[in-house]
Amino acid sequence: MWKVIILFGFSLLLSACQQEACEKEHTDKINVLVSDGCDGTALLGDVFETVETIQLESSTESMITHIKRLIPFKEKYFILDNKEQKCILVFDPKGKFIRKIGKVGHGRGEYITVEDFCIDKENERIVILSNNSTVYAYKLDGEFLFKKELDKSILWSIASNSQGFLLSSNHLTRMRSFFIGLTRTST
Repeated sequence: MWKVIILFGFSLLLSACQQEACEKEHTDKINVLVSDGCDGTALLGDVFETVETIQLESSTESMITHIKRLIPFKEKYFILDNKEQKCILVFDPKGKFIRKIGKVGHGRGEYITVEDFCIDKENERIVILSNNSTVYAYKLDGEFLFKKELDKSILWSIASNSQGFLLSSNHLTRMRSFFIGLTRTST
């Protein structure tokens, strides 16, 4: 229990120390003000100056049923379909399918389920979080690198920063609070 309290306190301290750096790094944030008389609906053109639609290739291999996360990186779109494909699908800027990263199974580099993913930009690798609290790392071309088991907690999301990986749980712990953990990048 003390580990969780110390880890949570450290996470809060780290996020407070990193807040200014994060605000400077993410300069593409857009604040949208909604007037009192608005019914809550807006067209994309009302919010963004330019709207471009990209039609993704839709072959049997690249069909997406549910987008859990979309991350643009290095002129590619990395999309997690955690319902049907259960992997990361990679597309070019024109929507052409390039490859899949990750695979359901019991072999080397394979997982049972996929819950979330992030891109470790410093090391240029994809990190997939399986719901059995295990992370799987792959090169951007899909080559499997390593698997690492984490503390047996129910982890639902993963993010990467220069210090390592931030993991969170969407369920209440015994302390009746949500869990956020930091794991250092070592591999």
